[in-house]
Amino acid sequence: MLFDLDNFKDVNDTQGHDAGDKLLQDLASRLSFFRKTSETLYRLGGDEFALVSHDLTEEMALERAKVIREKISQPYQIYDSLIQIGACIGIVISDGESRTDYLYKCATWRCMKRKKRVPATFRYSVPDCFSASRRINPLKMT
Repeated sequence: MLFDLDNFKDVNDTQGHDAGDKLLQDLASRLSFFRKTSETLYRLGGDEFALVSHDLTEEMALERAKVIREKISQPYQIYDSLIQIGACIGIVISDGESRTDYLYKCATWRCMKRKKRVPATFRYSVPDCFSASRRINPLKMT
């Protein structure tokens, strides 16, 4: 599961890079506290994170993504400002695929495809990500 923050550049531009860095630290802390022991959280760079889970069904992965997106969208107290962000999430169910670079490309492609159309949504993908996918209906952000 890969997630990319929506409009993070705006935080850096309006609040400054220190505020952006603090937001990323707070987000990582929030997700680290929330993650399951069987999951590994990675910051891939910039405003992109990955959460690797094992033995999840499609339904479980979708439910997990909903909860993670809700956690991400909760407000952050950054210095004197209250900041709320969203994220697009790309989900890939590997079904035995072991090439992590390929899985990463699939998740990134799905995430960016959604982000261009509707921020703060999911995109689910099977391993053959460039030819088969299912659109997940956007969940409204508050």
